[in-house]
Amino acid sequence: MFAGATMEDVASDSEQGEGSGVISNVKRKIKHGFNKAQEEARGMFEKVKRSFSDFINRE
Repeated sequence: MFAGATMEDVASDSEQGEGSGVISNVKRKIKHGFNKAQEEARGMFEKVKRSFSDFINRE
């Protein structure tokens, strides 16, 4: 990851300093979008891994 951070470091970033207002709403939406994209990527990876495994193990 960027600057040596792992995916866990990025995903578990604490919500310190989060106030109210427009900035916090935007930050919340960005985090939600990031988490949704991450879950979709995990799902796609599992599908591809399963498909590849089926292809390798076919008879």
